[in-house]
Amino acid sequence: MTSETMGGLLVLGAALLDQLIGDPRRILHPVVVMGWSIRQLRHWVEPWAGDDPMKLRIGGGLITLILVLGSVLTGWCLERLLWLPSPWQWISIPVLALSLASTLAARSLRDSVLAVVNALPSAAAGDLELARRNLSWIVGRDVQSLDREGLLRAAAETASENAVDGVFAPLFWMGIGALLWMVMPSGPGPPTVLQSHLRKKMSGKRTSVIVY
Repeated sequence: MTSETMGGLLVLGAALLDQLIGDPRRILHPVVVMGWSIRQLRHWVEPWAGDDPMKLRIGGGLITLILVLGSVLTGWCLERLLWLPSPWQWISIPVLALSLASTLAARSLRDSVLAVVNALPSAAAGDLELARRNLSWIVGRDVQSLDREGLLRAAAETASENAVDGVFAPLFWMGIGALLWMVMPSGPGPPTVLQSHLRKKMSGKRTSVIVY
């Protein structure tokens, strides 16, 4: 199977897997692993940096560098399995598709928003507690004061915002990786390009006193 065909099939397989299984709660998600790694690195950097602004920025830069390089290396190693003799090549295909699918959130986003919409009572004066509770799982704002229209508006806003990070951006970078394989079959493909983008995005935030 050529790299051009493999790239497209991996992207298609990832999208199908996301629609079929979403994000199973019993399976360890890569984002959880990344969050744990960030916490461990912060526990090492913050005591060393103290309140020194320069050290905090250096520490934040090191955390970002470690996360991005580690993720790129992981994606690249997974891709190399595709070019090994059978059975490793066939084993690597579902592993790569599953790793790409873990970056998509189309099904989980749809299910979460529908849980809010379906919990809304048919009557305007109905009980909104279930809809508010379901909404609180996917937004960071206070939802207790929201009426029916406010709940619908908040659900629509979070759907549009998270669709960018959880659907459109991952698919875009998967496509870039697939195109790179068409130009450079031995170069970085969808997993490497996507892992690099997602880890840089996840690392670009301020938490506590450290910037990373």
